[in-house]
Amino acid sequence: MRFLPSHHDGATFPVNLVHVTFFKSLLWVSAFAAILSGVGLLTSVVWLDFVHGNPHRSHENSIATMLVTSPLLSVFMAIETGIVFAIPQVLQSVYVSLIVPRYGSRGLFSLLLLLPLIAVVSWYCIDTLVPDDPGIVEAPPEWTPHEPGMTLLRYFAILGVQSTISLFSVLQLYFRREGDGGAGRRARKYLLLSGLVVSLLIGVTMGYGTAVDQYRFADG
Repeated sequence: MRFLPSHHDGATFPVNLVHVTFFKSLLWVSAFAAILSGVGLLTSVVWLDFVHGNPHRSHENSIATMLVTSPLLSVFMAIETGIVFAIPQVLQSVYVSLIVPRYGSRGLFSLLLLLPLIAVVSWYCIDTLVPDDPGIVEAPPEWTPHEPGMTLLRYFAILGVQSTISLFSVLQLYFRREGDGGAGRRARKYLLLSGLVVSLLIGVTMGYGTAVDQYRFADG
């Protein structure tokens, strides 16, 4: 197995480990996206139909949405996330495999300097690979089809998402550097736990916001 030695801090990374870690990070990010979307839909249905009350949908229908639509949405979001960020992850893993031999594990974080360019690639993948309306969840009355194209607001939104994914991937690899031992494993566990907690919090917040936005239709 070929190694990527560090000339600065003595850490080494097998070449395969770099690529495998970025691939596994993408799988974890896809799982977090699935949890976020599923929890968001569950929160929205519970808050709108059971807490607030929705005369336009029976409780049986609401329960069916929670049991069937929510898992389907989670699977779709996991697949969509994997498709969108696969190419950016490949580009980043190739860059890391080239930069680590020269600068060591500290060179991992130089990847963050490429984020403005990587975000453009991510947005291109969204615009070309993701369907506008998968038809899994009923569209709200005010829904309008997505119009492709880059705007400043969209760019900064995808830049924020891509920055989070890149930092997560870099930290996953950094905590695998030679010599960390048990401390590295514990750090990776805490990182995954943090990702889970953040996904749950964002899902609940987005679900509550969606429910509040639909109050006017339920009360109309």
